[in-house]
Amino acid sequence: MKIIKKIVSLIALISLISTSLLLFSSCASPYTEEEAREILAEVLAKDVELNQIIWGEGLSPENDPEEHINDSTFYYMEVSMLSKYTSLDELKEAVKETYAEELLDIVWQYAFGYDGIQTYHIPRYAQNKNGYLQVNVAKSTLKKFDLTSVAYIGESKIVRAKKDMIKIDILVSSDGENFRERTLELYLIDGIWKLDTQTWCIDFQY
Repeated sequence: MKIIKKIVSLIALISLISTSLLLFSSCASPYTEEEAREILAEVLAKDVELNQIIWGEGLSPENDPEEHINDSTFYYMEVSMLSKYTSLDELKEAVKETYAEELLDIVWQYAFGYDGIQTYHIPRYAQNKNGYLQVNVAKSTLKKFDLTSVAYIGESKIVRAKKDMIKIDILVSSDGENFRERTLELYLIDGIWKLDTQTWCIDFQY
């Protein structure tokens, strides 16, 4: 009888261990912390550039905008030919390759607007009849943000992850001394990792 009890106890213990291992493996992240940081760094490299273009200083116009800076309505001028993006399609494609659905909608409306949808907001960028990218230079119709934050990802930690999603905590600071925690969400869409959380950052560091 004692032998039977020992066998039953052993079976129960093995079953418990197996269940625990199964639960652990199902909850384990498919990415290491370093892998997640590398993915995040690739996305942030695009995000910090676009933050300046979309929300910050923006692309410089080809000609001096001084005459139209104080216009009471919007005024579009062609961007500098030295700009990384010189066509609206190029800039739109960069935005689509960087942001996931919810954040993409916010960025898109601010930067480009939607055809056929009336809004009080004036898109920051447009395209002239010759296909060149234009930027609005009239201050009264342009809301720019003073971006100063830097993302620190060297000690970032995965909060939750699946094959096509990573939620990760990072530190953000505007002065390199005072830090606050920020949780970012990344999604793998058609083979491209995209950000779905606004960072407002102009740079990132490990």
